[in-house]
Amino acid sequence: MAEKKAIPSRIDWVREYTNNYGTFHVFEIQFDNGDVGEFTTTKKDDQTKFTIDEEVVYTATENTDKQGNVYNKIDKPKQDQRPSGSGGSRGQDPLKQRSIMANVALECANRIIIHMDQTDAIKPDLAGLKTMADKFYNYIMTKSAGDTQKSITIQAQLKIVTEYFHLYPNLEFSTSDQALQFVDEMVAYVYDKAKG
Repeated sequence: MAEKKAIPSRIDWVREYTNNYGTFHVFEIQFDNGDVGEFTTTKKDDQTKFTIDEEVVYTATENTDKQGNVYNKIDKPKQDQRPSGSGGSRGQDPLKQRSIMANVALECANRIIIHMDQTDAIKPDLAGLKTMADKFYNYIMTKSAGDTQKSITIQAQLKIVTEYFHLYPNLEFSTSDQALQFVDEMVAYVYDKAKG
């Protein structure tokens, strides 16, 4: 499949569909070289797969829809969608990313509830546990703002904080809000060192 390079000149949302993996949004895209096609992403209003006026490398594959209409399926080259050999995860499958984040959020919620001796607050419906996990999940999503590498860093530090920081008596660590403050400080440390 040949790769092309061009600048998107028009991107329009067309429709959405839902399957076992979630909700997907279909966009029609036109490039300055005349190519027109459709691409799919999990985001609608804030999709970042393609951006108008930003040159991009893409592939166009001829497909036929259920009505027999022929169209070009536009996508990023496969090597841009896999984690790189250096350990990065640029363009990793969004469904996989969200699944990993949800697992980390649940793991950290379990830890912090146990460390803060709040286990008797968890009822058979697990609502309290899920609420705490949602807090951590939303924190990761908000702070990473779509940056996969930052999301990985935040998740790593959240795991460290919820596993070890209760062992430091001088921290007087007693709330989930404190946990997130510590994560902020740890992430800032990582990025400060990354600057060199």
